[in-house]
Amino acid sequence: MAALVRINETNGDPPGQKTLGISNLNFGSIDAPNIVPLQHPIRRGQCSFDKWIKLEWYGGSANKLSNFRFWRGDESGGPGPTIQGVIFKGQRGETSDLTYVKPSQVEIVGDEVPAVEGSAWVVGPAELTSPGETYYVRVQMKTTEEAALGLTPTSYFFFSYDEL
Repeated sequence: MAALVRINETNGDPPGQKTLGISNLNFGSIDAPNIVPLQHPIRRGQCSFDKWIKLEWYGGSANKLSNFRFWRGDESGGPGPTIQGVIFKGQRGETSDLTYVKPSQVEIVGDEVPAVEGSAWVVGPAELTSPGETYYVRVQMKTTEEAALGLTPTSYFFFSYDEL
């Protein structure tokens, strides 16, 4: 049996409230997991609330997970679509975990989330030898005045890892 994994999201005042196994990574104008974008739109020229996520190994029979990566792509894992007026920026814990802060709509200082697997961010720790979590990935959607009105095309975010 393979490792059982899920993506967890943390929201609210530190230390935060963790939601186990989120159903989506939609961005919006509130600090909440599993957002319905139409109910919480992001205005052109503004940022979404930032998202704080971790990949969790919570069961199964693997001996070790390692080589954690994070990127944005299309639904089949190919290159992420270019969306006019939309930028996905973020930060990640590579050699140590990020310090969680309350999510906000203030633009975060960070790099653009890679749009191809070959350029995926390395996320720490180097390995897990028993169930546990990766370090945080913090990501935010920023829109510019050039963003189209209405819903933006779908982007998919991926965690990958090696399993032994």
